[in-house]
Amino acid sequence: MYSENCIEEMLKGGIAELLVEQMFLVSGRRIQRFGFEWKVQWLNRNGSGYNGDRTDPVVKKLKLMPDFLLETKNGTMEFIEVKYRQQGRFTEDDLILLRELHDQWSPTVILASYNPKYKKRAFQVIRPNASGYALDSDRNPIDTKGMLEFVDEWAISEDAYNECRRHMGIYLRYISKEVRDSFKR
Repeated sequence: MYSENCIEEMLKGGIAELLVEQMFLVSGRRIQRFGFEWKVQWLNRNGSGYNGDRTDPVVKKLKLMPDFLLETKNGTMEFIEVKYRQQGRFTEDDLILLRELHDQWSPTVILASYNPKYKKRAFQVIRPNASGYALDSDRNPIDTKGMLEFVDEWAISEDAYNECRRHMGIYLRYISKEVRDSFKR
């Protein structure tokens, strides 16, 4: 059974992915869902015949598939991984995942966060370098840029960005309350 916190984080992560996808679509970009959950759903379904061996090297690679494949303004393709973290920084477990992601796919990471007490950007863009992703000792991304700094490169509409940012605050605040209340019933 899932814990209250696990369900809340899955919902928030899904909302962050949806908002990033919509930001690109509304801006006229071509973006395709690419992640494990979308491309190989049959592995997760009951009765599929899959034996559940998560140590299988092929399955491990599939589980690391980035969330999206984006066509940039100049026609090149780019992998995008969206992560929601309330405090705008990664956990110890995330560091392992980021290393594995970098080694397999080297995606650009969009770190979505919403918490008014942390004065972080709603969407931070973290580009990989040759050795991985630059993080400080507290697991905060270094040298990140806000989504608006990619207006030219990704052709993101500033209006779409602002609308998605506004919705992130509305829905994530709502989910936190609703999930907590549902566990009290």
